[in-house]
Amino acid sequence: MGENSLIKAGMAAALLLWSAAAGAVTQRGDDLYRRTQLEVDWVAIRSLAVAGQARAQLLMGYASEEGLLTAKDPKKAVEWFRLSAEQGLAEAQVALGWRYDNGLGVDADDEEAALWYARAADQADTQGQNNLAAMFEDGAGVKKDLVAALALYRAAADRGNRMAQFNLWRFYRDGTGVEKSVPVAVDWLTRSAEQGFDRAALELGFAYEKGSVVATDFAQAARWYLVAANAGNSDAQYNLGLLYDNGRGVAKDPAAAHRWYRRAADQGDMDAVNNLAIHHKDGLGVPKDVPRALQLYEQAANRGNAVAANNLGEIYDAGISVPRDVAKAHHWYGRASALGSAKAQLALGLLIEAGDGVSRDIAQAMKLFTQAAESGLAEAQAHLGDLHFKGTHGPRDYQQAARWYLACDADGAVWRQFRLGYLYSRGLGVDQSDSEASRWFLRAAAQGFPAAQGLIGLRYISGDGLPVDYAEALRWLQRAAQQNDPDGQLGLGFLYERGHGVEQDPAAAMRWYKLAAAQGNVLAENNIGYLYQEGLGVPQDAREARRWYELAIEHDDGGARNNLGLLYEEGKGIERDIGRAIQLYVTNAEKGNWWAQIRLGQIYQEGRGVEKDPQAALKWFTMAADQGQAGAMVHIGRLHESGALLPGAGRAEAAAWYRKAAEAGDAEASRLLERLNEAKPGGP
Repeated sequence: MGENSLIKAGMAAALLLWSAAAGAVTQRGDDLYRRTQLEVDWVAIRSLAVAGQARAQLLMGYASEEGLLTAKDPKKAVEWFRLSAEQGLAEAQVALGWRYDNGLGVDADDEEAALWYARAADQADTQGQNNLAAMFEDGAGVKKDLVAALALYRAAADRGNRMAQFNLWRFYRDGTGVEKSVPVAVDWLTRSAEQGFDRAALELGFAYEKGSVVATDFAQAARWYLVAANAGNSDAQYNLGLLYDNGRGVAKDPAAAHRWYRRAADQGDMDAVNNLAIHHKDGLGVPKDVPRALQLYEQAANRGNAVAANNLGEIYDAGISVPRDVAKAHHWYGRASALGSAKAQLALGLLIEAGDGVSRDIAQAMKLFTQAAESGLAEAQAHLGDLHFKGTHGPRDYQQAARWYLACDADGAVWRQFRLGYLYSRGLGVDQSDSEASRWFLRAAAQGFPAAQGLIGLRYISGDGLPVDYAEALRWLQRAAQQNDPDGQLGLGFLYERGHGVEQDPAAAMRWYKLAAAQGNVLAENNIGYLYQEGLGVPQDAREARRWYELAIEHDDGGARNNLGLLYEEGKGIERDIGRAIQLYVTNAEKGNWWAQIRLGQIYQEGRGVEKDPQAALKWFTMAADQGQAGAMVHIGRLHESGALLPGAGRAEAAAWYRKAAEAGDAEASRLLERLNEAKPGGP
């Protein structure tokens, strides 16, 4: 359909002043002034003004300013206003103050403006009170004084001044100079709107539409927009058009929407022109007319409307009702991008990234993607996250991937939620956090993503970021396995192998492991090897166990290396081969596997199939101890205590290592340290 411009809110936060009006002039003068567009005897009015009639002087001020007698002459207008104001006419004092306030016919002078407003306010003129209150509110021409401003606004509002009522709405809504009270604020806003003040009616309609300070009520929104729209407010006309377009608060009526857009467009509202173009393009409320739509889009775009320029880009890019024209798409996307349209920046970036009708320029595309993403466009943030995660245009950058995925809340996409879970689980680009990883995996799992369901099931088993809960694990693993997810199959196999949450059934475990292994799941391959090694659910078969371990090792599984190493070391069901065992352990140990490091230390400490080598044992034990393994610390203590490293000189070192292991919670180390402290040192 095309992109509509956003709903327009009233300018509630702006400082709102009344422009002076003729007010309650005499009947004759009022009649003459209201007939100024007709043939009027201005000679008579001028004669009265020259003779010193204050209200006639006021009218001559307006006539001079509007060019009703001669060419427009703002300075002459000020002269007439001054003559009238100096005679004490409050309306003229407000008029003169306004000219000083806004620099119309005189140099702007806030102090002079405040002086004339004050003279009118002293006569209880509500316009003078309202405008002087605004000066006190802003500290313009007078010292800022919110208490004085509030008192003046209230005095004018109590006497029915609709602008003052509107300004009190602002004060009570924001708690400016008064205790914040939304009900009181809404009451003043409603009073102002009920008097037909278009800005108040617009603001009240917006409040009902958005549910900002009142309960959402589209019918009330339409009611107040209509008040403002009939008063000529183009923003309200536009918003009312949107309500008719979408059937909110009124019966859906594209023709009525079109009429209101037309009225707003006639006042120069380019968002309305854009929406008129949509109506003509799609035949909404008017006959379909693509040439007219393009004409209107261009009219709005050439007047700086980014949405219209982007819509033109989309039309030519996709070939909507016109032949596809990438050059024109590029042109209009470029115009919209320069005007700050994030959607256009993304679309233009995609064209440039693909080299579609333009020269491929990855650096420029990434710049455009970043601009769109920094503007808050979720699609651009998600796309940038994808590019950085996959390293599409350079090295992978997990920090940037995480940044943009988080910015768009993963854009609601399960695979992006899953990727964030992965980044948190590995500490890639973010601080490692099992709880955050589980949170993101759970979001993806809840949407039916099988890979996430499988991982959540495994996490309920391991307790990584979630409490250990075999019932929950079973629930998620079953969901994943039903969708043929290998982690789900692996997890079910584990539950059946151990009897967690289900009746122990090694044969069922084997079936699930094999389903997972058939999809290349390396942990399942290792677990199958273990079941064959131990004869669980299948006849014991060390050679078959070795085959599965070797298959897992081809996929670089450390657990399988350790298990196969143990088979070779102990010679259970296969020929003992300590050299092959050590080779497997060393590969794992050099990759940081602490179990292999300790096993190698034990082999060299005890001389299992090799010559004893305390230094080699110390090397491997130390590597494990550096990872916080208390058992390795105990082994190092034993080496020192035995004198194997330096005969007769290891007692202190042994005590230090036992103490370190005990502090890490190793009960055996505590006993060894106690025994060592009780024993007397040996010697001659």
